[in-house]
Amino acid sequence: MLIVKKLFGSTLIEVLISALIVALGLASFLKIQNQSMKNQLESQQRADVIEATNQLVQKISNNPDKTGVQYISKGFIENINSTFDCITNTCSTTQTAIYDLREWGNQLATTLPKQSFYSIQQTEPFVFSINIAWNRNKSVTSTVFDITQGCMNASDIICYEMVFRLEEFD
Repeated sequence: MLIVKKLFGSTLIEVLISALIVALGLASFLKIQNQSMKNQLESQQRADVIEATNQLVQKISNNPDKTGVQYISKGFIENINSTFDCITNTCSTTQTAIYDLREWGNQLATTLPKQSFYSIQQTEPFVFSINIAWNRNKSVTSTVFDITQGCMNASDIICYEMVFRLEEFD
């Protein structure tokens, strides 16, 4: 008479399938974690841009000229240069505008990737538009940011626009 002994345990196939299931679950978790970190970084960048731009609008409003035209400019944020020091020296309204733009650019450069693009334009008398574009992964080229149309619809470009009106003075 044959005695059949039942073996307990897992076969190699069962172990491999279990390992595959665990690996797929871990990969999904890591992908979700990575996306969450990217979203958190983007949210922080947007918050920093909003805060810095609000401060710039306040400086534009406080400029003695009160027209804001000295601030009209465009380019890459890290290329805003100024040799003026309007904290310790008296500056003209144009020098103050350049100084304010440099300080704003320095503030944004700590948060945004290199080659982030900005434009400040006057859309109507006393109405201005500040546009900022940066790439989630790489640098932004000036062809991606069209001043006349604003940010183009590209999935990897993040755009921020603020439109504001200066008070008119007689």
